[in-house]
Amino acid sequence: MPRPTTIAAKLAHLQGLAADPAEGAAYATSLLSERSTRLLEAALAVLERAPGDALPADARAALRDLYERLDANGPRDDAGGTLRAAIVRLLRRLARPADADLFERAALTFEFQPPGREEVTAMLRATALAALNALDDDLGASYAARLLVDAYTSPMSGEPALTAARVLAAQGQWLPLYAYAAGDGRRQPEVLSECLRALTRLPAPLLADLVDRYIEGDDELALVGLFDLLFDHPDGEAHAARLAAFLGETRHYGAHRYLCALIVARRSEVLLPALIALAEEERDPHKWESLAEALSLLDGSGRGGRRVDAALRRLRARMDDAQR
Repeated sequence: MPRPTTIAAKLAHLQGLAADPAEGAAYATSLLSERSTRLLEAALAVLERAPGDALPADARAALRDLYERLDANGPRDDAGGTLRAAIVRLLRRLARPADADLFERAALTFEFQPPGREEVTAMLRATALAALNALDDDLGASYAARLLVDAYTSPMSGEPALTAARVLAAQGQWLPLYAYAAGDGRRQPEVLSECLRALTRLPAPLLADLVDRYIEGDDELALVGLFDLLFDHPDGEAHAARLAAFLGETRHYGAHRYLCALIVARRSEVLLPALIALAEEERDPHKWESLAEALSLLDGSGRGGRRVDAALRRLRARMDDAQR
């Protein structure tokens, strides 16, 4: 069979090898020297899908060479860093200690595009941080602390700060997370939520300070993180009254639904009676469905018993009346 020469023929040949992962990975690796973005995207996708034992021995060197070529003029050759992020994900599977330099450089890559000079490589930094952390915990934690406060964190994805928060939380490095949550600067909601839920070793007075800071706020993602924290923290039960008051007073209905479900899922001895009492008297129709969904997860013969069944009947009757 003649060797394909056009981009279309190479793409077709690559697709035709789908049933043979080893052959497909070998051919995909041979395409990493191509200039066509379409070919590179397709080749990298095949390599990412390939099992580890199907990747050829020369894949790591070819991937590193491609990264260097793309990185030499990233905004032109790999706008947004999508190809480089795919390379980093692959190199993470093949990584050796010598690859730390590439991951470190990628974790501090910043590129801007017109017309507004928007920074576009946040996902590349996040991907590189995850790879660096898998290779070396200490390097991962160091770069995570830096990227947690990345001024160019994406407002859409929260990256790379979101990955940084997860890396630090997984390592039990809670002090940078507390600094983020307790600071007065601009914070991403997703990142703040991730930081809050990880602070289970926080001293009780500092926990109380965070409750005061966020329980009456408008950020529902922060509230979700705070609720998770209170249910996992040894001193969280001391704030049960604040949570019960939140259920009765809030108009943040997404956070209300989450807390109702959390109380039932965790079978909270302190908050279940409060939840049932609220369900019996709740007049806000926006809360009825959340309360009914949560209480319906309780076995009528278990916690709450007949009182739960009665509260559910009242809620459902109100919901039916509202629909008439």
